[in-house]
Amino acid sequence: MSFIEEAKFSLTTDGSGDASSTTDTLQGIEVVAIAVDYDASAAAGTDLTVTLSNPNSDILVLTNNNTDALHYPTVATSDGTGSARADFVNNILVNGTITATIAQGGASKTSTVTVYYRRLFG
Repeated sequence: MSFIEEAKFSLTTDGSGDASSTTDTLQGIEVVAIAVDYDASAAAGTDLTVTLSNPNSDILVLTNNNTDALHYPTVATSDGTGSARADFVNNILVNGTITATIAQGGASKTSTVTVYYRRLFG
């Protein structure tokens, strides 16, 4: 049986409106969902990026946004020939760290990003 766990980021922006935080290394997990809870007075032009270290990729990019929401990021799959499939997606696999970064969020604003994940083993 696999339980849903969470990595929660509390991001307080500096005077430039920027903030960043990184998890410890997470081994063998799949991302299920990402909840974003912006500060009530976050700037309308807030940018949020959630990235992985391994594989190195962006898993959620929100630009000019300050609306709370729950997101379900996935990756496209390919068939045996390497061609993209439009009928099936996978959850994102992680074997490294996750970083949440806010830019242009307004000074001294605290937003929360929660990454929900499931361990594949262990």
